[in-house]
Amino acid sequence: MLVINKTMYQVEEFLNSCFPLCFTLNLNFSFRKINDELAIQIGQGLSFCTNLQNLALDISGSQHQICGDGIKGLAEGLYKCLNLRSLLINLEQKNIIGVDTENIVKILENYQSPSKLFIDLNDNSICNIGAEILAKILQKYQNLTGLILYLNKNNIDEKGAQSIADAIQSYEKITQLYLYFYKCSIGYEGIQSIAKAIKNYRNINCLRLDLNSNQIGDEGVKRIAESIQNYQNITQFDLDLSQNSISEDGAQSLANVIKNYLKITQCRLYFRNNCIGEIGASSIVNAILNYPKNQKLELGMMDCNLGESLKISLKSQIKTCFKGNSLKVEI
Repeated sequence: MLVINKTMYQVEEFLNSCFPLCFTLNLNFSFRKINDELAIQIGQGLSFCTNLQNLALDISGSQHQICGDGIKGLAEGLYKCLNLRSLLINLEQKNIIGVDTENIVKILENYQSPSKLFIDLNDNSICNIGAEILAKILQKYQNLTGLILYLNKNNIDEKGAQSIADAIQSYEKITQLYLYFYKCSIGYEGIQSIAKAIKNYRNINCLRLDLNSNQIGDEGVKRIAESIQNYQNITQFDLDLSQNSISEDGAQSLANVIKNYLKITQCRLYFRNNCIGEIGASSIVNAILNYPKNQKLELGMMDCNLGESLKISLKSQIKTCFKGNSLKVEI
């Protein structure tokens, strides 16, 4: 039976089905409790979906109890899906037991030329060695146009960031890049590596970097600004620099670059808990005021050492300029 697109929320329904001619499959099991046995069965079911081109597999949630055997079972099943071009895999597990990065990576290593890849490994106790293993696979995918990589709340420092950066630096076709390092410890050296890797992207139109709580400082922001100064065709820009010991100097460096993003349709900027002061905050807002008036805007500058009168003034300027648009402004 030809099934073009199928979405399932029940494990049993999936296990009792057979979709050898299914091209797009969405499996959302985030509301179930998946253990090793069920994970292995899911892998066995996927092994029959040999014509899949697009797969979304969501097994996120703190209720699951999956360890190395379950991940290995998923990997063995997905290994037979040789025609995948777009893969979304969400294994965000706050309480996952003994995540085996090598087995997770085995899920990816058989795909020769995917165009889009979404991997969520948030909060999985992944260290630099795990990041290096993941990077070796990412380095194979030189034809990627879209990469979304969640590594929030893992034990990754500048060495792990360097591995990821080395893997993605030659992505000549990339148009969409999302990198999430919230509450890692990549520091200035780590962001310097990432900035160098993305500097020569020529086709990028959508960039998201979550660097919240990484202590990159002003120098780290300057490296980011330098790396993205030629992104003149960017339409979606998302940068979270909250809690990074940034002063007005770093904020001004970024503002001088992003003020030229005149094709922006969506912008999200966060500077929470940084001492950017009135000069830094004003420079960011003045940069945003240059943008097209039909965009979606989200701006967060709470706890940035700003006076009340300036907060009121900046909010008023933004709301007046982008009146009627989708706005979320926290100052």
